[in-house]
Amino acid sequence: MQELLVRLARMDERATLLQIHQASVQGLCTGQYTAEQIAHWLDGRDATMYTQGIEQQRLWVACAPELVGFVEISTNSIDKLFIAPPAAGLGVGKVLLTHALGTLQAQGLRQVVIEATLTAAPFYQKHGFRIIETAISAHGGAEAPLQVVNMQWDAPVN
Repeated sequence: MQELLVRLARMDERATLLQIHQASVQGLCTGQYTAEQIAHWLDGRDATMYTQGIEQQRLWVACAPELVGFVEISTNSIDKLFIAPPAAGLGVGKVLLTHALGTLQAQGLRQVVIEATLTAAPFYQKHGFRIIETAISAHGGAEAPLQVVNMQWDAPVN
């Protein structure tokens, strides 16, 4: 993979963000979730779900040179981190996670939380997150509940 560029996402990239999001869930989560759970998880999502993150400059993309992943943060959490399946395992997630954690730390945050999928939990553990609890996410709805892992990262003490 070529060198990655991490930059703020643009409004005209929302459709591509949705494609990456959907492809990531459909391509990488099938070992831990059923087809029904994945269908309910993605049901009703559209490109407008990225508008607020882009407007508030808290959604970044990784380019190589095409978009291969993205991360979105809020005040104390990482809300989204998705990688296009062909780029999975090539370091894109680590680069985006490091960027997000650095940004949150620069804002004075000492703890960051995330609701991780069963698929992503080992990745986050590898990068210093610890498991707080397992839970059921609202994303799948009552018809196909999704088990998730609530995790926390604590900034290193200097």
